[in-house]
Amino acid sequence: MDNELSRHFDAYAVKVLAPVDVNRLSSHQHEFNGARTFRNLLGEPSGKVPFPAQILYIDDGALDQTPVPLQTILTWYDARQNNPLRAPEYRLYYRPDAEASLRRARPGDTLFLFRDTHMSAGPASLTVAIVKEGSTVLRMFHWLLSIPTGPAAAVLHAEIDQLPRRDPVVAEKLLTILGRKPDFCDANLLDGALKWLDGRHWPSTHDLSALARALTPHHDLHSDPDGTMLRWLRTEHAVVRSFESFHVAGQLRELGFNEDSGTLSAAMMAEITAVNQRRQRWASESLRQHISVLLEARRVPVSWGPATQVQAGVDFLFPRKDVESGEQDSPSPEMTLACEGLLHHGWWQIRYESHNPARRHMLTVQPALSSVLFDDLSNRGIQLVIPHELNQGYLPSQQERIMSVKEFIEMLEPSH
Repeated sequence: MDNELSRHFDAYAVKVLAPVDVNRLSSHQHEFNGARTFRNLLGEPSGKVPFPAQILYIDDGALDQTPVPLQTILTWYDARQNNPLRAPEYRLYYRPDAEASLRRARPGDTLFLFRDTHMSAGPASLTVAIVKEGSTVLRMFHWLLSIPTGPAAAVLHAEIDQLPRRDPVVAEKLLTILGRKPDFCDANLLDGALKWLDGRHWPSTHDLSALARALTPHHDLHSDPDGTMLRWLRTEHAVVRSFESFHVAGQLRELGFNEDSGTLSAAMMAEITAVNQRRQRWASESLRQHISVLLEARRVPVSWGPATQVQAGVDFLFPRKDVESGEQDSPSPEMTLACEGLLHHGWWQIRYESHNPARRHMLTVQPALSSVLFDDLSNRGIQLVIPHELNQGYLPSQQERIMSVKEFIEMLEPSH
């Protein structure tokens, strides 16, 4: 996998928790049965092997507020080492201090065991992430790690570098949830950005999106709008992170930040807060910029940020209304499009606008949703529009109900 994920982990194992695993938690035995996948990942040593580790319990709340991992020690050992007549039975022991973090685990939750990439000097450090059954974030991990749904997901071990390349926006989100600090800076892109943009001030999304389109080769607005949009977004993501690193480093230096002391003043904290706020807005604003270019290229009549009867959650109105008279360009039913990058609480605001008679569409790069949330959106009359490559993270029955960017644009073209 040629992306940031392989810089942090080199392999992982997956196990769906059985009642016996959760019973061990409730009985204070402080260990997981060593599944075959764990043995493939950690080996079959003699004696007890300690691993520095961090443990997290993850549900959909992590998509809005990053959980704080518990730093601890895990011990991998053969419980039958002193009984040579019986087959080995490996277990992963955790200290009592981890019990509070694991108490929320239930049968059916999925345990991901990640092995750190940097392990040449000694035992690898591990990350244990227990992800809630049926959650959206679990479906996102399945997509990121190419884990099939169904029984095959119950026991799995894989090397990270054998996985296909995944979208950097999603990889960044999930790595952050896992307590990592991904780095998507690209020195070559930064040089180009600094020549294009004013390096002293943060550029507008319009300028960043235009730069990404200029730096992206091989785009085809007509025959491949889905792939074109994803290439634009990936280039822009790298440009934004590179420029962000350059800009923030310069701002912190001006504010007197000392790396040795690590002390942050109120002004420095304000700058970091501004960065986080821009990150939350960037993906959605970028989608709006790029879809508008694709719509314009196909001469689709559209209003940008229209004043409709429902103000929140709508970015485009089809067919275009005359702002002064309120008359439509054609008598066909009104349609709306909202743009959101990845899921957060505001992403669901449009669900509750049931009094809006328009045919509602949501453009997103969300690569997977739980069945409950997907069905909820469908039942409320919201049509998901997702670049075709990202559809593969959804269940086959869901894929049939998702519209690609190309299908959406073709539906709106004047000839249709």
